[in-house]
Amino acid sequence: MTRQALHRTRSDRRNAGSVLVAVIVALVLVQTAVLASVIAARVPQDTTLRRVDAARTLYAAEGGMHMALKEVYDATDLDGDGTVGSISADASAANDPTISSAQVSVTTSTSGSTTTLTASSRTATAARKVLVATLTY
Repeated sequence: MTRQALHRTRSDRRNAGSVLVAVIVALVLVQTAVLASVIAARVPQDTTLRRVDAARTLYAAEGGMHMALKEVYDATDLDGDGTVGSISADASAANDPTISSAQVSVTTSTSGSTTTLTASSRTATAARKVLVATLTY
């Protein structure tokens, strides 16, 4: 082999090595772009799930309030917790009713002629309260 041919072979090897490094760098950049897009897509998804959960807890609190108001208007303890107008007001979260995947309880307090009902609902990521004041004549 001539010296010039040997020189070309070494040069070709260097070029091949440079191409290999360039391909590896390009693959790393593509992987980084894909990973960034996956992470960017997950953030709105988490936000949407939290908003849906917050809406569920609000609707559950309203549902619990409707149950309590039915007890007040019928003057009967429909859920058997010992108090008219309260739902699962026994301070035990284990037996709170579940409405749309949220646990609900309603407490009642009276001051003069005003009775205030407080409906509380909760899930793993959200909690809501709804207050209603009723007047007795």
